[in-house]
Amino acid sequence: CGKTGAWEFDNSPSGPVWAIDATPATPGYKSPLCSLNFNNGTNFACPTSAAVKGTATTLWFDASAYKADSGLHATFWLGGSWENGPWDNLKIEASTDGDNWATLADYDPPGGVGFAGKTIDLAAYAGGLFRLRVHFNTQDCTANNGFGAFLDDLVISANVCFKDSDCND
Repeated sequence: CGKTGAWEFDNSPSGPVWAIDATPATPGYKSPLCSLNFNNGTNFACPTSAAVKGTATTLWFDASAYKADSGLHATFWLGGSWENGPWDNLKIEASTDGDNWATLADYDPPGGVGFAGKTIDLAAYAGGLFRLRVHFNTQDCTANNGFGAFLDDLVISANVCFKDSDCND
């Protein structure tokens, strides 16, 4: 908790921010003792009339040893509450150069105060380097009284199918 070494944050100048902690207490985290989350400790209300947004970007992942059919994927738990659809949005994006980002998934809140398990196919990134980014944008300052967005237990894995092996064995 509180350690940000695996993430880089880019947040609006004021208001809710990405952090690694257990605030607010609900939903807090899936596994002890904290989660990656976007809020102000209570919700994600706008401090001014400007919409709030921010990104949390991973370090580089080296998938150069994996073939395209290796089953490379990301799994994580998603929790929180925000407006559905075009208003507030949470996206998972990927980049091979750190400048150009492709949207891999666009999520509505999972509902309730719990977490929902999510999986994203990363086969397109096998054989090279890539980064993932979590992007939250309120689009407006209406109805921002939910908990915010929470991600926990992000894992990048594959079915161990390396470039120099035969995956059909």
